[in-house]
This record gives sequence, C-alpha cells and structure tokens, in this order.
Amino acid sequence: MSLPARRLLQRLQNAGLEHKVAPPKDLRSKPMNGVGALTIPCQKITLRYHPRTIHTGRRSEGLVSFILNDLRRIASTHPHIEFCVQQYNEDKPVITGQYVRTESYEYADPAYTRSVDVERLDRRHIKKKVEQLILGDGRERKLNVKVIPAGREGVVIRNRSNTRRITKMGRQFFTKTFVAWRSDVEWDPFHSPVQYRP
Repeated sequence: MSLPARRLLQRLQNAGLEHKVAPPKDLRSKPMNGVGALTIPCQKITLRYHPRTIHTGRRSEGLVSFILNDLRRIASTHPHIEFCVQQYNEDKPVITGQYVRTESYEYADPAYTRSVDVERLDRRHIKKKVEQLILGDGRERKLNVKVIPAGREGVVIRNRSNTRRITKMGRQFFTKTFVAWRSDVEWDPFHSPVQYRP
C-alpha cells in the first residue's frame, strides 16, 4: 500500500470512519461464474491403478496405457484441472473426479466425488470416461421416468393373444400398464416405458 493511502486510512481510523470506507478483509477467493469468468466444477481427477494387476489379469493395462499415451494431451487442454496418478492397493483401477459445490461456491464445503471403475477397459473407453468426468458436475442425475413402486396393485400385461395380471405371492406388485409384444409375459426392463425399482 502506498504512503498516501496509509495516511488516509490512519486519519479515517482516528476519526472512527474506517469500517464505513474500507471493506473487511476477506482472504478467501470464491469461484463464481459471471460475465468475464467461467468456473468448471471439476477441480481434480485422480487415476488409481494397482501395479501388480497390469500383467496378471490385465485389469490395469488399459489405464496404464492411457496414462502413458493420452494423459499429457488431456492435461494440457484442461490446465484448470489437477490430474493425480496414484498407485493403489486395491485390485480394480478407479478414476475419481472431485467437484466444487456449484450452488454454494465455497471450498470449505466437502466436495462432490464421483468414481468410475475402469477395470479391463481399453484406452478409448477410458478416455471417454475421463471426458465425462471433466464435463460433469458430480451430482447424481434424477431421472424424469416414472418409477413403479413395489407392493401395490398389479399391472396389466397385454400380449397379442391375451391379457394377464402379474401377481407375486398373492398380491399384485406393479401399478402401471404397458404393452409387451413378446410370447412370454415376464416384465422386461429394457422394453418397458416405465422403470421398476424394488
């Protein structure tokens, strides 16, 4: 601080007006998206592999080849993200992303973490997983699909030949109606317009 500014603040302190002119000292910097800045939620990506599983079972072979060939290029295109490579004592290789809580914009809050298991994946698939972690925000996605609760009324399954009700131990356990164009009348999660969660 320059000498004239120090003298001015000294006069304001003597007059009791310092708190009205000078703002309180705040040493924390808060990342905020605004007109001139864009803060990406991903702050750190940790790549963990077990060195013994590179050749035995080839679990970490894809991750090690990604680290040797592609990691430097991705780290240079994303200089705002810290990349950390660790030897890990677990069997499965894991990629973990740490994110800032974007609704509070404070580093003091615990960060979101999201882990991806990359066991026996090759370089291309691991690169896609890392890009998904970089572009994500760490939150769990809430699906806007209607969920069928268990333990309620039965669902009518329409087959081409007949209509039946699925019952489980004397009571019906689905609530929505959907059409199954298969010969069997079992509920299929891949071809159903609604989702079942037990």
